[in-house]
This record gives sequence, C-alpha cells and structure tokens, in this order.
Amino acid sequence: MTAEISSCVYLYLRTGLNLIVFTKFDNYFIVKHDRKNIITITPETLVSIPNLFKIYILSLLVTENTRNVVKIKTKNFNNIRYTLLIKYQNEPMIFNDTYKNIFVGKRNPLNKLEPKRETSSKKINKFIKKFNSTFEFNSPDSLIEKFIESEIKIEQNEINKILLKHYNNNTISLLTGIKKKFGRDIYDKIKEYLSN
Repeated sequence: MTAEISSCVYLYLRTGLNLIVFTKFDNYFIVKHDRKNIITITPETLVSIPNLFKIYILSLLVTENTRNVVKIKTKNFNNIRYTLLIKYQNEPMIFNDTYKNIFVGKRNPLNKLEPKRETSSKKINKFIKKFNSTFEFNSPDSLIEKFIESEIKIEQNEINKILLKHYNNNTISLLTGIKKKFGRDIYDKIKEYLSN
C-alpha cells in the first residue's frame, strides 16, 4: 500500500531552518526531520508525543494539498525534485501569506510503500530528543498560534479591500460587521452578493 497523504512544515527554530515532513500510510507515519533524522511510528505513538503531534497538525494547516506532490525538473542539473506547496516561515515567528514550493525529496513521498514495522524505541527516543531540542525558544503551541494569527490578518486585509471598494454600500458594511461576529459563512455571502 502506498502513502495516503504527505504534509510538511518549514520553520525557523533554534538551530535555523528546519524541514519536517510527515508521510501518512494506513497504519504508520514516516517522519523526516531535516532530511537525515527519520523514524517510522504508529498513529498511537505520534499522538503520545505531544510536540510532534502538534507539529503534525501545523503541517496539515500549512500544506495546501496533502495529496498533491509537485514534480519539478531543475534547470541546472536536469534533476527531478518533488515539492509540496506550503506556507512557511520566512523569518522567525512570521508565516508567508502565499504558498511556495518546498523541496521534500528526490522521490515522491506518496509513492513510498508502507513500512512493515515501527522504528525501535531507542531510535524514536533519540529522534524525539533531537526534535525537542529545536523547540527551545518556540513551542509548537506558539507556532500554531502565530500561523492562525497570520491567517486572520490575511482574511481581514481581504475584508478591508472590499470595504474600501464598496465604501458607500450599506449591505456590504452590514455583512462585514456580521462576518466579524459570526465567521466565514457571511464572508461567502459577501462574495456571492458582489458577483451578482
């Protein structure tokens, strides 16, 4: 059985830029940290490691499409590279507002075969020790919080553009006020109203 989904996160941490790639199968996850540190774990093991599980959740949030790994041919060396479109940190604690291609491997992670067993507990503990040491200053909770803040700012900027464009339109002003209070459904109604 091949992989179901692949997601990744590219973060500024204590040790600099860190790439963490998750590839999910039916019964296992392959987790790759900085292209060298790799483990195979069960979903139960992933959930039992709080920081790793939170980074997995963040990777799902920042990856545009977890079922679409993009194949790119590099100009210089005619090599094939596989990338995922993600929103990544371009500086500490700030996420990009657009999706960018991030290199995840020379082989498509979605074409990998499912592992037969979990990595040994000794190797998992070594992985986790190294993984946790990179979060000395930025906790996974604060990274998720910063990502959500950046998404809210992007949406608020879109609303402000609509308001400026339709300043004298009472319906738009009213729907925008309701949107702030009730969420995304109203925002969709504004777009629907503008398209009519």
